[in-house]
Parts: sequence; C-alpha cells; structure tokens
Amino acid sequence: SRQLCHLAWSFAVLTSGPSPLLYHVGKEFASRPDDDHVPQDISTFAWALATVALHDKELMESISKQTMLKLSEFGPQDLSITAWAFAKLLTEDRQPLITAIGKQSLMNLDTFSGRNLANLSWAFATSQQRDLDLSEALVKHCSARIHEFGPQELPIALWSFAASGYPCQPIFDVAAEQAIKSLHGMDVSHICNVLWSFARAGARNEELFEVFGEE
Repeated sequence: SRQLCHLAWSFAVLTSGPSPLLYHVGKEFASRPDDDHVPQDISTFAWALATVALHDKELMESISKQTMLKLSEFGPQDLSITAWAFAKLLTEDRQPLITAIGKQSLMNLDTFSGRNLANLSWAFATSQQRDLDLSEALVKHCSARIHEFGPQELPIALWSFAASGYPCQPIFDVAAEQAIKSLHGMDVSHICNVLWSFARAGARNEELFEVFGEE
C-alpha cells in the first residue's frame, strides 16, 4: 500500500494530468484490504488524484469508505488534505465525508497548522457546505494564529471566508497587517485573491489597498 501511495504521489508531482498508469495504480490501491491502509496513505492518494484531476467515481468511493473507517485516526494534515481533494474534484457524494471530516476536525483544531486551517476552510467554501460550529471555530483559530499564515496560506484562507458568506470580520481585522508583511512572497493570483476577499467581505483597509496597489 505504501509503495502504491509513493507511486501515485510521484505521478502527481511529475505529470500535468491523469494517466492510464495512475488509474491502474489507483485500482490496485483500492483493491487492497482496508487494514493495509493508514491515514497518511489514504490522504496522499486522494491528494494525488485531485492534483491531476483524475475523476473516477469508483476510486473516490473507495477512498471515501477507507477514510470513514479510519477517520478517528486521521491527523490534521490527513483531514485537511482529504477534504481539499474531495472538494477540488467536486465528487458528487462528497458531502457526507466532508461533513464527517469537519466534525472530526472541530475536536482538535488547535493542533492544525496554518496550512491545514487554510485547506480545510477552502474545502468547505468550495463544497458550499454549511457547518456553523466549524465556521465559527475556524474564524476564531485563524484570527488568533494569523501569524502562521504565509503568502500562500493567507490568500486561500481569506478567499474561503469571503466566499462562504459566514460572518468573518475578526479575521479581516487582523489579516491586513499579515498580508502586507507577506506581500513580497505573493504572486499575482495571491494578490488578486487578497484584494477580492477584502472587497467581498466589505472589510475596507486603506493601507492594504494602497500598498497592494503599488505592486
């Protein structure tokens, strides 16, 4: 199982789209007994399929089943990456799984890194799933730990909160300073996402718009 996982990860990193060989590796991974799979392998395989946009209902159903069976064993990285993968592929039956991931995550958000929090926020916003308890907790944790969000994570998190429509003023109140600090590590898409997020959330910050407008 671990070797198949490493193969899938390699394909995702080295190729720009789905390949027949990755599909066959996925089928072999799915055919293995459930006891052969550990959370890291399951989440990595989900990430690989989503990264190359390999849409296969049977494969995703297998990964969903394996995730649900071992969800209590998933760490922050496994939870956030699996949610990200199912949201990115817009899998038809993703809602029960992402809902379960949200409930599991809610119990230990304080162990999530900035990247984990950003990916989880993005997954729920992209899936258009409403979980008020999780949304409230994400706003609270992201606001308190805004310094953990770098040039990639911050735009993702801000876009997620702005797109979700959930009241999120606290994070925008503290995000401007961090965004300005992170500006030189951002590319054009990051900058656009930050500006759009502030505008969409109705969070006016003259200094932010002035500094970003000079780039």
